[in-house]
Amino acid sequence: MGCDLEHLLLNYMFIALPFLLVLKLTLLARNERLSPAAITLSTGVSMAGCMAFPFELSPGHLYDLRLIPLAASVVYSGIPAGAWLSAAMFVLEGLPAENGPLFGQERLGLLLSYALTILSANFVRNRLLPASWPRKWMWSLILAAQLFVAAAAGAAAGRTMEWDDLLLFFLFQSAALLFVIIFSEQVHESAVRLKELVRKEKMTANRSLAVIIAHELRNPLTTVNGFLQLIREKNPPEQIMNYVQTAMQELSEAEKIIRTYLTITAMQEAEQSRVSVFQSIEAALAQLMDVIESKNIDLVNAVSEDIHLICNEEQLRLCLHHLLRNSANALEHGGRLAVSSFWKGKDLAIVVSDNGVGMTEEQLEQLGLPKYNTRSSGTGTGLMYCYHFVHSMDGQLQIQSQPGRGTTVTLTFPAVRTG
Repeated sequence: MGCDLEHLLLNYMFIALPFLLVLKLTLLARNERLSPAAITLSTGVSMAGCMAFPFELSPGHLYDLRLIPLAASVVYSGIPAGAWLSAAMFVLEGLPAENGPLFGQERLGLLLSYALTILSANFVRNRLLPASWPRKWMWSLILAAQLFVAAAAGAAAGRTMEWDDLLLFFLFQSAALLFVIIFSEQVHESAVRLKELVRKEKMTANRSLAVIIAHELRNPLTTVNGFLQLIREKNPPEQIMNYVQTAMQELSEAEKIIRTYLTITAMQEAEQSRVSVFQSIEAALAQLMDVIESKNIDLVNAVSEDIHLICNEEQLRLCLHHLLRNSANALEHGGRLAVSSFWKGKDLAIVVSDNGVGMTEEQLEQLGLPKYNTRSSGTGTGLMYCYHFVHSMDGQLQIQSQPGRGTTVTLTFPAVRTG
């Protein structure tokens, strides 16, 4: 048994280079995931390159690694990308006359391989992408085994593979798949960390400026509020009294914003204890029950009772209150509001999701910055508070949203597991 090493390495090169190039461009653009068009283009080039340079494992029997980029296209873009690539490559390979009938036995075996690859990759993608690293490795190996079955089934149908070559082909194919999946996930995590670092730096600068302004404004606002109270005590005409009441209400809102900014500065110095996440969520929900019931919102609380954080209890409750309130406000005519938890390695993830109005990419980029809010009546300080609280806990806050489909907020931080 021999191996055409030169063409095998060319297969690896065609799999790696286009994908690495697109991943690098994605990282430079500070995107977390590849765009579907970029995935289809890069995996299409990889697939065509592998098909153009098949390698021998035994004399007269040719193989290639085309199923790897096909699987990658499905994992990172979904079934449509894989279906388009399969159709294009199937027709492209069938154009030369020497390849025989378009739907001969070997060609039908190829179609079977493509179909099994697409189904296997689609089965794995929703389990692999959000998983922790040990599970990413596990699902990558499962996909490698499934792709081997797809290649073997297609070859058996077309009678083109020597069964003595099976083990060697499995090793070559698995190595290529593991490289693509693991490297892609490493780049994704680097992009997430970079984006989070940029956001932290931006928020730190904005927080410092906001706190300085808040300190400077507090004294004159207090003075104005005192004079308004003196005017009210003089029993002025009704119209003047209405003006005074309106001005005092606006001053009260300004005072709330200032208190939020000043609270953020003292966040890390606050007293910490062992806090039940379940009880904090229950307390936050209790403050929102009027809104939830009035909108007829379907509430789902699936947080485990054995989860605890070392933090300030009031800060955690206020953070959860802001997130739950935002989700409730996003549900204009009822809908579903869910809060759940799961373990992500040694970290705890708390997920707040809704199927409300959702947000655009432009809105997501601005979230957490001072005075930015998607509602005209909001102040924008709630989510800013949440970001700073999570960062003070050495955690991460990630928001995923699509217009019309809702929003999912995931908090991740170190936790204490009991029970």
